[in-house]
Amino acid sequence: MRFALAGNGKMGKLHYSHLLERDDIELIAVIDPDKKALSSLDKKIKKYTDFENFNEKIDALIVATPTKHHEKITNHFLEKNIHVLVEKPIAKNIKEAKSMVETAKKMNRVLMIGYIERHNPMIKTLSKLIQKEKIESIYTSRWAPRPKRIMSEGVVLDSMIHDTDIALQLLGQEARIKDAFGNLGADGYPDNAKVILETKNNQLAHLFSGWETTIRHRTICLTTERAIYLGDYIKKTLIRIDKKDNKKEKILIKLNEMDAINQQITQFKNNIIQKKYYQESLSSLEIVLDATKKIISDNKE
Repeated sequence: MRFALAGNGKMGKLHYSHLLERDDIELIAVIDPDKKALSSLDKKIKKYTDFENFNEKIDALIVATPTKHHEKITNHFLEKNIHVLVEKPIAKNIKEAKSMVETAKKMNRVLMIGYIERHNPMIKTLSKLIQKEKIESIYTSRWAPRPKRIMSEGVVLDSMIHDTDIALQLLGQEARIKDAFGNLGADGYPDNAKVILETKNNQLAHLFSGWETTIRHRTICLTTERAIYLGDYIKKTLIRIDKKDNKKEKILIKLNEMDAINQQITQFKNNIIQKKYYQESLSSLEIVLDATKKIISDNKE
């Protein structure tokens, strides 16, 4: 299968190295407006600074550019019958996201959002363990140093969207914002935040995220009527505490030979082969955008 990559920044470089290593995919070209970002690429790779001048025969495109460019690039290639995997968030607003969805549906092309934490083995194990248990509450914590790359949307859209996506998947239903608050950075967007989600069954998800630490910390605590589950995304560990006798059990997590990026690419490729066209929900994007607006508004009062 013939692929191209748009964007050779932090995420783009990860995709680039993985695509080059795969035997089932041929990376044909990379698109990036920065000539310097293209200069270090393998000589066999075609290089483009403008996606509108792209003239290669490909089956699929991975979009790893800044979010503000997602809609134009994605729609351009969907209109040319190219399947697209676009890194999260799919767009900077709902209008653009819906435009991309409608184009994918019109062209019968795969449009997949790159939520990498879906492929974390800890989350996969947790999802299986709780299938027959009723979730009572979810607590997530995601902290990291402020990214060096320029941000314009804040920590909720850039980082907490991962936990929002996972929470909705685990809950298996829609949720509304019960509350959202936080502090703004110098750019006027949230630097740290807490968002509380509530389902119609009164299940709560408490999501914390911030850019005010020197270490990376990504955890989840999930409670059911039977047990408490403590998971670590980075260490890939999971502990189950039984509510009856407080017995702690370390859950064995089966690590996949493929890392999360490769699993994501494989899922994208399989969706194309199986003709699983657009199936993504925009619920996570709607929640983080609304939460961001509320936090900004509350801080201005």
